[in-house]
Amino acid sequence: FITNMKLRINYDDLESQSIKTMADVFTADELKAMIAYYGSAAGKAAETKAAQYQAQFTPVVRKALDAALAVEKFGEKPQ
Repeated sequence: FITNMKLRINYDDLESQSIKTMADVFTADELKAMIAYYGSAAGKAAETKAAQYQAQFTPVVRKALDAALAVEKFGEKPQ
C-alpha cells in the first residue's frame, strides 16, 4: 500500500500547492516568524514532540466525542 501510494502521489505538486496555500493564509511576517521558530532549538524540539502529543491526546478527544455521540443517540451517558 505504502509503495503504491508513493508511486501515485505527485509530491512536487503537493509541495507547490502547500506553498501557495500558505502564502494565501499567512502573512509574510507570520511565515518569517514560523521559519524562525521551527528553525530554533525550541521549535525543533516541539516539532519532534508533536506526534507524541497527538498520540496521547487523540484518545482523550475520541472518548469525549464518543460520550457526546452516545448522549445524542441514546439520551444518556454510557457506563
